[in-house]
Amino acid sequence: MCMAIFFPTCFQLAKTKTVHNNFRFCFYTLIFYLFLRAGIASIDGISDIVGGILNQNIYPKLKATIVDMRSVSNHCIRFATLNLLIERTWATLFSHKYENEFNYVILIIGNILSFIISLGFYLLKQYGVLNWSYYGGIVIASNIPLGIFLFYIILKTKKMVQTDKAISRNLSEKYQEIENMQILRRSLYLLSSIICSQIFTDSIFLSYFFFTDPFGQQILGVSLYAIRDYSSIYGLLYFYYDKSPYHILKQKLSKKCTPHRAINDTAFQTKEIHSRPNREAMQIKTDDHFDMLKYIWS
Repeated sequence: MCMAIFFPTCFQLAKTKTVHNNFRFCFYTLIFYLFLRAGIASIDGISDIVGGILNQNIYPKLKATIVDMRSVSNHCIRFATLNLLIERTWATLFSHKYENEFNYVILIIGNILSFIISLGFYLLKQYGVLNWSYYGGIVIASNIPLGIFLFYIILKTKKMVQTDKAISRNLSEKYQEIENMQILRRSLYLLSSIICSQIFTDSIFLSYFFFTDPFGQQILGVSLYAIRDYSSIYGLLYFYYDKSPYHILKQKLSKKCTPHRAINDTAFQTKEIHSRPNREAMQIKTDDHFDMLKYIWS
């Protein structure tokens, strides 16, 4: 399902010329990590079958590797979300000179550092430098500034759009501000769904090791990551359609379920008879009749 919305969203963003290249790069990075996390979750289910068929000794190592990859990708999503928020903040505060700024080097270095920090933070927990309670507390706390950051950007952009600054700002700068607001509005549900699902699931993840049964741990982990993935899919659908997926589904269902009344109105039927297709058919018959009369008279 994530793949089904991943590629259309990328193509739509690529065809939209008004989107700034910095936003496009950061957004692609975020979608890539979301797709990677969903793909790892799919491999997790396949590993249960493959590990049992190949060798029972391989299965624990394969399972541990998948858990490590999924945790690191989840941290990368946090940094990708932060990078996207920073990009939108920079675009909002420095819109007068941001339109022509684009630097692949800075963006690539930022993403590489984000991956290194995500991997290093996870290894600190794996090698016992951070115990589970401290690790979980830091993870939860890292999500809270993202929500505050997002709320600040939205308020700041709305204030700049609503304020009339015709003298100090030219048309290009005003257009850039409105464009930033439109992009933020479409990105709001995606970013909000990611941040809220992270805070919710990270809070529950603190009870992960209270489950002594390995099967209970596995069910909890799969359920929480499913919540994260489906929340991200909802946000991607909203960004793609620029409308709530719930309302789209409701409209489609209402159209299919709406009964059509049979029309017995004589006036309506008369109107249908004299409609354009019927008029053309009648005209053809009339022409054929006159042609036949001309042939007989001749």
